[in-house]
Parts: sequence; C-alpha cells; structure tokens
Amino acid sequence: MTFPLRTLRQWIMDKLDIVEEKDGNSISTRDQNGTTQTIDLSQDSEYIEKQGKGESFLPMKAIWFLYKTYIEEGTSYRVYFSNCRQNGIPSIVFADVEEIRSYLNGSKSTLAGLVKEETIPIQQPQSTTSTLPTATTTTDTANTTSVSLSHEAPQIQEKPIFERVTPSPEAISSGPVIKYETLRTLNSVLCCAHDFSRMTSINDSLKHIDNRPKNINSGVDDDSSFIHSTAGIHPKPSNSARQNSIILVPRTTTSTINNSNIQKFLVDNVWTPPEVVESKKIMILHRSDLTQRTMRFDVICDEKELKPEDWDRVVCIFLSGYKWQIRTYNPNDPRKLFSKVLGIYVGPSQTVPNDINSWKIQKYVISPDPRYRYRDPEIAMQIWQEIEKSETALRKERDEE
Repeated sequence: MTFPLRTLRQWIMDKLDIVEEKDGNSISTRDQNGTTQTIDLSQDSEYIEKQGKGESFLPMKAIWFLYKTYIEEGTSYRVYFSNCRQNGIPSIVFADVEEIRSYLNGSKSTLAGLVKEETIPIQQPQSTTSTLPTATTTTDTANTTSVSLSHEAPQIQEKPIFERVTPSPEAISSGPVIKYETLRTLNSVLCCAHDFSRMTSINDSLKHIDNRPKNINSGVDDDSSFIHSTAGIHPKPSNSARQNSIILVPRTTTSTINNSNIQKFLVDNVWTPPEVVESKKIMILHRSDLTQRTMRFDVICDEKELKPEDWDRVVCIFLSGYKWQIRTYNPNDPRKLFSKVLGIYVGPSQTVPNDINSWKIQKYVISPDPRYRYRDPEIAMQIWQEIEKSETALRKERDEE
C-alpha cells in the first residue's frame, strides 16, 4: 500500500513545486536530485474519515482539492464547500478539514484516523559473523556416532498492516513554543507590565449597558439606541436603514428549530433538541464570508411583538410545519408571503408536512441522531447563504425607497 497523504505532506514541508496534470488525475514534483515523483489522485488516502471514526478512507482527489482551494488560498469553509459542489468534488466535513490542515502545514505530526505505515515482515537480526549450521549428534544401537547439520528457518514476526493511531498529547500539541511573561503574585493579584486601562474603560461601558433599564413591554433589553464596537459604546443613529433585519421562528418544541436552539445552531453550528424558553427576542451577529460585512438580526418568536412597519424588515421565517403558524402574519397568504420573504423548513426527515408541502420554501433535513452532528456546519452554512441573499435583496429594496 502506498501512502499518498504522507507523501503530499513531505512535498509541502520540503516546499517543492507541485504541478497538477491536465487531466486532473495526478500531481507531480521534482525533488532536489531532479527525480520526478507522482501521486495518483484517483486512489484513496490513508486517512479514515471523521477523525478515524468513519468507515472509509478519504479520496486523494478530495484532499488535493481541499489543499489548493482552502488551505493554500486561505478561503473560508463556506466558499470551499460551494467550490466542491460546482466542481463535483466530494466535500470533507469541517472537523476533518481542520485536522488535515494542521497536518499538512506541519502543526501536527500525526492524526487520529491516519493508519500506520504498512509493516514489512521483519526477520530476526543476524550477527555480523556468519551463522554456522547447528550440529545434531545421534547415537545408534551399534554405538556409532553420526553428526548431521540442520538449518533452522529464520523466525518471522508479522504485524497487522493497518492500525489506527491514537496520537499522544505531545504530538497533538506540537508546534511553535510560545514564551509567556512571568507573572508574579502580590496579595493574590496577578501583576505584569501591560497597560489594561483601555480594556478597563471598555468593560465599564459594558457595565453601563448591563445596568440600563429594560423594556417593560417586551421583557428584553432595549439595545436599539447603542452600537457595540471595540472603541466603546456609542449612541446608535435612528436611521431606519440601520435597523436590524428580523428572523421569525416558532416557539413550539415540536419544531426542529425554535427560539431555544436557533442561536446555538446558526452561531455555533451545532443542533440541539428544542426546549421551552421564555425569551421572545434575541439578537444574532453574522459576518458574511463573501462581503465581509457584519449583519445584525433580531430573532423573534412572537409576531405580536412586531409593529406594522416592522414586517418590512422580516427577511426569513422558520416554519414548524403547520399552516396555522402564519395565520396572523402580514400577509398571511403563503403565496404572497414567500414571494418576498425567505421561508425555511428544517425537518428530521425528507418528508415534508402536507400543510406546507406546496409552499415556495427551502427545505433542509437535520437528523436528531447524535452520530450525524458533523453535518450541522454544512447545513447551517447553506441556510446562511440563503438568508444573506434575502437580506441583501431587502436592503436593496429599502435603499431604493
């Protein structure tokens, strides 16, 4: 068995020029001695997917595409995932992507799921002097002695060809050594030479936000008059173009996504089972990978909190699967509503409830099985792409008014 992933890493560490053939089925390079080396991209690598917990090896074509479009170019995972779909290349889950990147750039010397090199049968070590045949003495009934020479077969020690590696903590944490300042204690207080005055001033400003009065009607913090930035807290302009876009979600726990788990899913890319919570409004910050623009969204689960003019800021509606959810929406006709607002249904299977099956909405599947949590980042990325398109269209429409 060959080990193309180890070979590719060695090429990268040696800073060799790697050339991809025109047919895209192989890559090659020349070493310092001028010898041409080639890696066949149609073969599998020696890395087992899902950090060694999967059932198959990652193909080398997928790893090479990951290196040249994600690691070498420094793009985001969302852009990489989109490029995979456009080029028909199987995408690698985010957890494996980070592992492989650390391995190829030299931060890690080994990986969980990287099989050991094929073990060749090992013979017992021989001494430097020639080994003489063993003499065996036998005596017959006639008291005559004869000597025969016998050659013993060398002992062969066999080991399994494949064996999964569980890297040691030292191997995982290998990398550049960072020297920290030596801190000394004085009356249980850590002291060093840094000036923390700016950080203290920002912290005081944040305390001012925490202590401000709450909106009695909604039961949530009224932060509409402030902007959070690293330079401090400043009054927020009253321009309507600066108002947050709105995402509506259901409250029912029978929905795959509701107001209890949407922040964990969209921000941390991890789905958790829905629960019953009292909060009716939360705020989510999202930075677009394409435009690098930070967007603010108010996530609301009670449409009664919206004023008539607020419906123009609704960019996305997560659906529970029941038609009665939109009966108090504006408009409450699904054809008119989803002609201008993005509708998203996230369910546990491919089956869509009959109530909403004919609606013009986006449909996604999230399995409640914990074994499939590795799929969550890809689904969250696809949903964010659709929300960004809807938010951009809404912003353009508001700017034209």
